[in-house]
Parts: sequence; structure tokens; C-alpha cells
Amino acid sequence: MTFRLPLLLYVTAVLAAFLATFGQGGLVGFVLWAVFATLFTWGRKRSSLSGLAEAGVVLLIIGLLVALLLPAVQSAREASTRHMCANNLKLMAIGLFNYYDIHKKFPPAHVDDANGKPMHSWRALIVPYLCENDFYDHYDLNEPWDGPNNRKLSHYMPDCFRCPKNANNPAWTTNYVAVIGPHTAFRGSQGRTFNDFRDGTANTILIVETTEPIPWMEPRDITFEEACQSSERPCVSSFHGRPHDDFFFSYTGGETYQATIAHADGSVHYLPGPITPEAMAARLTVDGAELVTDEPELLDIPDLLGPVERHPKWRNILSLAILIALVLMPLVWRPWKLPAAEDTVS
Repeated sequence: MTFRLPLLLYVTAVLAAFLATFGQGGLVGFVLWAVFATLFTWGRKRSSLSGLAEAGVVLLIIGLLVALLLPAVQSAREASTRHMCANNLKLMAIGLFNYYDIHKKFPPAHVDDANGKPMHSWRALIVPYLCENDFYDHYDLNEPWDGPNNRKLSHYMPDCFRCPKNANNPAWTTNYVAVIGPHTAFRGSQGRTFNDFRDGTANTILIVETTEPIPWMEPRDITFEEACQSSERPCVSSFHGRPHDDFFFSYTGGETYQATIAHADGSVHYLPGPITPEAMAARLTVDGAELVTDEPELLDIPDLLGPVERHPKWRNILSLAILIALVLMPLVWRPWKLPAAEDTVS
């Protein structure tokens, strides 16, 4: 079997370009390219198949570009998910305010039985105020949340109790909780009124997103001490505010966020971190009158990312451009055309 020297050099160049662009994963791309190149050559020899072969080469290029753009798409999807999870907190705050309008106080963290054992959660109490009335047509307040009747209603969980980024959690669990303590917005079996918020509703956390899922009807939340624990092991949800590096760009700046929180005035914010236990405590108490000088500034949802600088990865961009040029080269030049005998090497 004979090969032209230019063909050997061309194949070697394509292999090197794949490896330079994608590392070891480039071997897979090279094999796919070799298959398409073979189809292309075969199609050139049979005019009826030439269009199919050329289309295969074009599809290969499109596939490479799509693979390169996936990290950017994933980053945008993560930002959208964070916005949806934060919007859930807004909807729950509205449900709490609707409850307040009827009962003239916020719901208690839990409703207790005669022996002081928690029976029902504040989440179950606000369901009628979230336009989910079918749940209360079946829910029995005279038995615990996990009683024979009520345990069958876990599938009635309102959508706002489920954060899309926690889609792998069991369908009957939630990550939205209250922080319970004698000086927090939820003090146990007694509901608060606005007069209790002496630090101001805009300065007091109402509900937070936690890291651990719990059954949504269970009267269980987190304590003041748990919410104020060291930022190295937070119990409230955290994430990084800047986009992930992708193939074309690296990013610097942005913020690391310790918690997504809803305040007692209904506003939802991202709390930059790491945050000290003292600063977290200042935002959790309704009447502490704390003055914390190192407390970070809250960020609104539209300002999630903050200032982010983007830096092009010129090496990746150049290697990709060379790879695309080499892959497209057979459209105008056929290095594997059978040569005359004097032009071949064995």
C-alpha cells in the first residue's frame, strides 16, 4: 500500500492539532475525524455520495464547536438556577405575609401537641396562602405531619419549596428552612408580629436555603447556633458567584456567596462570604441591636456576579483555529489522491 508524503504529514499535523487543543481527549476527536475523512474520500470517488461526505465533515466541525461551548452554556444554566431558587424564597416570603394578613402574626416555626411535641411545620401552615388549596382539603391538623393520613400527602409539596439545583434530592424534601431561636424571626411555637422586629425587618433574616434536605412537612429547621457556625462548614447553602473557566476564557473577580436569604421585609439577597459568626448572628436576631463592622454588603439578585474580569485563552483559541483549518482543508485540497508512482514512498 502506498502513501504520499504530504498525506502522512497532513495526518500527523491533524493528530498534533487535536492533542494540542483537547489533550488526551483529542484522540477520540482524531478517530472521529479519521472516520469522516474516509467517508469524504469515498464520497469524492462516487459523485452520488460526495454531498453526504462533505456534510459529514461540516457536522464534525459543528460538533467540535458545540462541545467547546458547553461549559459556557452550563455556566449560564447555573446562574438561571440560582435565580429560580432565590425566587422561591421570594414566593415563600409572600406566603408568610399573606398568612400575617389573616392571623395578624407570622406562623410559628411549629405547632405542638399537648405534650409539647412538634406536629406541624410553618411550611405546611402557609400552603393555603401559596394558592395550593388542594393540600388543606386533605391535611388533618389533629394528627402529626407523619400520621396515617398526613404522610400520604407528601406529593402535594408546592413547587416553590423545591430548588432546581437540588433536583436529585427526594421529591418530598426541601432545602428552605427557618432559623429557630429565642431572638430570631421564628422562636418556636409562638408567632412573631412586626413589632417584634426592633432591628428592622430589612435587617433580619426570615428564611434561608440550607445544604441538607428535609421532608417538607416535617417540623424541623435549623437552630440559631447551627446557622452561626464557622463558615468553613456552613449549614446554609453556598456557591461561587463567578462563572467557571471555559475553553475560550478564564475569569477573575466575582464573589463567594455564603447564603441565599429572605429578609422579614420580603427582600431576597445573596450574602457574600465567608461571613463571621458575629455578622450572621447580627442578621438573625430581631432585637439584638448589634453593630458589626465587618459585616459584608448584601447583593441583590441582578448584581449576583459583581465585577468579573474575562481573560482570553489565546493558546486555546489559536490551537482551535489551526485545527479547524486543517479539518476543513480536504474541502479544497485532497492530500490522499492517488499519486503517480514516482511521487510515492513505500
